[in-house]
Amino acid sequence: MRYTEKALESASAKGHLDVLDWWKKTSRARQDSNHPLPLKVGKSILAAAQSRRPATVAWWDNSGIPYSHEEGVARLASTHGHVRVLELWRELKGSKMIFDNQVLVGATKNGHADVLEWWKTRSGMRIEYKTCDIEEAMEDSLGGSGEAEVREWWERNGLNLGVGTSEWMKVKMLGN
Repeated sequence: MRYTEKALESASAKGHLDVLDWWKKTSRARQDSNHPLPLKVGKSILAAAQSRRPATVAWWDNSGIPYSHEEGVARLASTHGHVRVLELWRELKGSKMIFDNQVLVGATKNGHADVLEWWKTRSGMRIEYKTCDIEEAMEDSLGGSGEAEVREWWERNGLNLGVGTSEWMKVKMLGN
């Protein structure tokens, strides 16, 4: 059988757990045969995170199938406003959850104040950021309905855009 990574990525993006179960079962059944069917995982975990599929994210984490791109799950869930995926990922990974300041940048740029609030009050994590990165994200904002809410959120949470260069580049912390 010939196939590409798109098979598992598409099933993951659409939340088709029965299809993922079939691929897993079929691959394992043919593992020692003359016609093995190795799984081509690709970016399936990212497809699930981007598409707001927490059950699929959990499936991958519990499947026993090796996957890569773990570092992008929090970033994509934040960028696309998927708090439920973030909550699940934190439950699954705990203190080993991988993320960087792009979780704040993506949420800011795309108007997701609820994601910013989650990172600050419910993630249990501390995130480094710079005023310059947040200001740039606001300037690059897509102009959707969440833009004003995000600006207000940052103002309430101490972001001061009228600072000098040294303060503008200074690393700050958000979170517990």
